[in-house]
Amino acid sequence: MDMIAEILKRKQRVGDDIPTTVYNIVKEIVQYDKLSKTEKFKDLNHPLVARKCPTLVKAQDESTIEFYLLSELLPVFIQLTGRNIGMLELYEMTKQERILNKSYDVHIFVQEITSLFTRPNEFVAIEEVVDGITKLMVVTVSDKSVMIYEGSIEFDNTITDTVCKPITVVLGNDRLTLNSYSTLGNNDYHFGYINSKPIRIRDGQLLVESSAVPLNMAELAIQSNIEDIALNILHQYQKGVGHGTS
Repeated sequence: MDMIAEILKRKQRVGDDIPTTVYNIVKEIVQYDKLSKTEKFKDLNHPLVARKCPTLVKAQDESTIEFYLLSELLPVFIQLTGRNIGMLELYEMTKQERILNKSYDVHIFVQEITSLFTRPNEFVAIEEVVDGITKLMVVTVSDKSVMIYEGSIEFDNTITDTVCKPITVVLGNDRLTLNSYSTLGNNDYHFGYINSKPIRIRDGQLLVESSAVPLNMAELAIQSNIEDIALNILHQYQKGVGHGTS
């Protein structure tokens, strides 16, 4: 692959309507989730599905901005619903793909629902009830910044303790910031940063940008205080990269 040519090609899409693309992806994931409950409609190339979900069809091409946005938004949907969405699969980008996708200059942030203080002018909201708990996700886009607010709410509209308020902890030269964290569910989305690098947890590994560090999930699961969780993640990260203390 000619990296320079590919970067220039992606930069040409800087003028794309990012808000519309993001909102279309969110709406089409919901539409596809409903359609895929019928076996034949799990196929994104089925004529009916392709007509109703054209952005998801375009996202099958790994060189498109639709593919990049879907790969970042899908984990949050799975976190929200607690289930897979049809045939859509989680995808971990390679270091090269991340370099290329930075050319789009789109920034995606995930925060807890309590961080949403005012009603956005334009947004898409998704509500899901899982095991009697109402979960809410609000997506809003400003220019090229995508803000995703998610969390669990009780029927009296108070937030349950499944996510945390943003906190920062420091061990030695390393700093970890948690924007959100689910103590009950899946954290396979960018829920924070270590030394300014985005982090997520997948298959028992802490993914720090394009690097993977094994986690002792049992050790992490016994933590109840969110600051202790943050410190434990950072401590395990340091052990995994070889400059922590045991």
